[in-house]
Amino acid sequence: MKSMEKQTNLIFLVLGIFLLFGCSEASKDLNSALTIKVEGSKGQSFRVNYSIIGTGAICGPTNVYGTVPAEYSGKGSAVTCHFQKTSQEGYLRVKILKNDKLISHSETSIPYGVISLKSLP
Repeated sequence: MKSMEKQTNLIFLVLGIFLLFGCSEASKDLNSALTIKVEGSKGQSFRVNYSIIGTGAICGPTNVYGTVPAEYSGKGSAVTCHFQKTSQEGYLRVKILKNDKLISHSETSIPYGVISLKSLP
């Protein structure tokens, strides 16, 4: 009986270690540096709706008008953004970076074109 109890304790210990390290890695992801970079034709104007999600809270949604180049950033684990060109001419390029690494991007040259991007944990 003691042998079975030791095995059970060992299993719970190993599971606890896996859970502890798994949660530790997940919590690091909640504080990642997230950046939305906006590039395109010189002076290209746009409107954007974006949210940065982390540590149980949502930053946003934020609605703004902007002009290329622009950058929006925050800490979290996920981001969602919807851009629209406010003119027929030019092009718009949007990139999402997580800890300075490119994780998603898209561009459009369509008149009044729309870009929707998201990054999930």
